[in-house]
Amino acid sequence: ATTQTTNIGNTNSGSVGTGGTVGVDAITLPQYPRPEVAINANNFAGLVVSGAASSILIQGLAVYNATDGISVSGGAGTSNTIRNVLAGTLADGTDPVGALRNTGYGISISSPSTYTVDKCYVGWNGQSGILGVSNLSVLTVTYNEVFAGGWNSSGHDGLDIDGINGTVQYNLSYNNTNNTGTVNHGSGDGLEMGSTSYGGNGNNLVENNTLTGNVSAGILIKNGANGNTIRKNLVYGNPFGIIVAKQSSTANANQLTMNSVYGNTNLGIDLTADANAIPDGV
Repeated sequence: ATTQTTNIGNTNSGSVGTGGTVGVDAITLPQYPRPEVAINANNFAGLVVSGAASSILIQGLAVYNATDGISVSGGAGTSNTIRNVLAGTLADGTDPVGALRNTGYGISISSPSTYTVDKCYVGWNGQSGILGVSNLSVLTVTYNEVFAGGWNSSGHDGLDIDGINGTVQYNLSYNNTNNTGTVNHGSGDGLEMGSTSYGGNGNNLVENNTLTGNVSAGILIKNGANGNTIRKNLVYGNPFGIIVAKQSSTANANQLTMNSVYGNTNLGIDLTADANAIPDGV
């Protein structure tokens, strides 16, 4: 979408976003350029990539009034990028309000693809802001601001990431909720990692993110999310800090290190064997 601004300049100039820093290392979070092109999806998916499509670049759009803003499914494509997209907001970065909000995901990647989601502003989506649900996807999720998602669901979160060999760095995920607006373990978390069918070593790195003000946990690790490294994250102002849950399969060999976990209502880190991921205390 940015190609049409080459000669005339962007008629929707300006930026949106919180800015500031994220993570223990205080990494600078960018603000996001307001796009000139918006898709009003009329309650359909805003933009769909299907099959084994590769070398796709989606850049410089706002997508609202959709089921899913951007939906990727159906094949093992590689070298794909979604960048500088406002997923769930109007082109000026504001709340579409009511029926114009996306009812599903802001960005949904459900195929075993290789994708980078970078510098996107993702808010007010009914389900997860950014969903990477394939067990074999390789996702790089960086410098995104994800907020106020999950209001239409009892099972989704701000960032909801599965897959292998991925990187989740330098994101701000805050004020994500669910359809009750109360603690519901398995929804309303800043970041959820979990897979019921992948039993190997996930080898994902979750580093230098900030997760705050979410209705459940800052980070929930569950359902066979094994062999991941969770480090240097700021986790504060949530009912629970980090929950590692057995649920239907055991989350094993995840390293939690150098995180700053403070100011949460309950335990900073709770390891629980409860089948519903309900924290069980010390």
